[in-house]
Amino acid sequence: MVVVWWLWLLLLIRFVWKVAEWSVDYFVVTSKRMLLTTGLITRKVAMMPLQKVTDMSFQRSLLGRMLGYGEFILESAGQDQALSTVEYIPYPETLYLEVCQMLFPSKDEGDD
Repeated sequence: MVVVWWLWLLLLIRFVWKVAEWSVDYFVVTSKRMLLTTGLITRKVAMMPLQKVTDMSFQRSLLGRMLGYGEFILESAGQDQALSTVEYIPYPETLYLEVCQMLFPSKDEGDD
């Protein structure tokens, strides 16, 4: 019985650690680049210039649809970039449309 309690305690500690890690991660899109900052103890920053992005997509699992998050998949021209996937993005549809508008602006916005 004691072993079961220790396993539950370890599971709870792991869950708290993952939530704490997730709470300090952030994804920033500026007019020139994308930044992903991760890590609770050791901070890591991955950056990709917007000009290098050739394609972008997102996907949502069933759990992601229920909880409101998704994953971005970025592709760049001929290079393996440090920033290729960004997981657990809230409101992925809205953010996807906004980022795509920055990446691939319409040539004739006013003409129909």
